[in-house]
Amino acid sequence: MADDTVIVEIDDVSRHVDHHGESTTMLAPVSAELRAGRLIALAGPSGSGKTTLCNILLGWDRTDSGEVRWADLDARGWARLAVSPQRLALLPSLTVQENILLPSWATSRPVEAAELSALVAQLDLEAVVHRQPNELSFGEQQRAAVARAVFGSPRVAVLDEPTGHQDERRGARVVEALLGSRSRGTCVLVATHDPDLIAAADDVIMLQSALLRR
Repeated sequence: MADDTVIVEIDDVSRHVDHHGESTTMLAPVSAELRAGRLIALAGPSGSGKTTLCNILLGWDRTDSGEVRWADLDARGWARLAVSPQRLALLPSLTVQENILLPSWATSRPVEAAELSALVAQLDLEAVVHRQPNELSFGEQQRAAVARAVFGSPRVAVLDEPTGHQDERRGARVVEALLGSRSRGTCVLVATHDPDLIAAADDVIMLQSALLRR
């Protein structure tokens, strides 16, 4: 039986920012469960709080109400959390391959050469795998960041707009890579506007427009 363990519980989480005496809602209250072996699309209009919720889950931002509960929040659990933020955060001094392998080196996980080769081919990175990020197009950099996030079957992968700079063909390759990661048991959470990615998801968390003043 597939592992569908609840990895993260999001319980009535919201975020507000105060500016010059006015409170702006960045994320309206949302509740959800994130399970292992699921591709979960975080959808909604611009300004609905997709990136804000990702940042809260990653500990990069705080909540103003509600709670995020991780099922295995210990050193090992955090080590198996992978991220592809909008700014990608590739290390400029490393090659594409070294960037992909970095999380495995940091956690002393064994590197499966066959898995690496297959993922690089799937994401159309074979021609640039030994180049540094500044030698790549932004679309290539984005696919490299996706590869880094899903390589090695992390427990949870959080990706913010992973197809935002891809053409249709390469966007489909990204979706295939995310589905492959999900099939290996990773809980894959993607913030996205991409209708093809939303259609491929097992679960969709639809956020409502949150940029309201009160």
